Amino acid sequence: LVYAVRPDAILLSFTLVVVLLASRAAWRPLLRFVIWTGLGLVLLSAGFYAYYGTALPLSFFLKVSPLSIYDADYVHMGLVNKLQNVAQTLLLIFPLVPLIALRRDRVNLALCAAAAVFIAFHGLTTFEIAAYHARFYAPALPLIFAAALRGVPELSTRKRQAAVFAFGAFASLLVWVAYARGWIESPSGYGPDIVTLAEYARYLVGVPALAL
Repeated sequence: LVYAVRPDAILLSFTLVVVLLASRAAWRPLLRFVIWTGLGLVLLSAGFYAYYGTALPLSFFLKVSPLSIYDADYVHMGLVNKLQNVAQTLLLIFPLVPLIALRRDRVNLALCAAAAVFIAFHGLTTFEIAAYHARFYAPALPLIFAAALRGVPELSTRKRQAAVFAFGAFASLLVWVAYARGWIESPSGYGPDIVTLAEYARYLVGVPALAL
């Protein structure tokens, strides 16, 4: 059902499993997984095409660059929003880096690799006109949060807690600067793009308090 609505989500599960198996040098299971996944996608796409007349949701033919029918001038109109969405996504991830780094193992590597591939895919291919903020990148965030949560038990010393607190405070400062400069969504937009400083308050306060 998820694939029917967001086919791009296959990048998350596929990359996660591939990296996990590759990190364990489990080459035969990896090959079987790739073959069976490819076969499943072919059959699923054929079924969708037979029933709907298209193997992908119609939005793919508008939003994804190799398939899009948008012309260059129209695409250029959404470039500012795209840069803002990418910046907001990275700023949300940034304060979690110390927690992720505290648990450097195969699982966190796989979680972060899957999220990075997904974010890179949309960053490089997706047109974000009427993108409803940074929704294209949102499915990658639970994997980042999971990787960060796995690092929380490692906050066993005051020094580590202070480092996470300082990093979070610095991240909040970056968000405030980006907000003031209009690099992320702010009151300078219009309609649904308007975001007030109060709506960033939970981030500005919550991120530095994470280590507490």
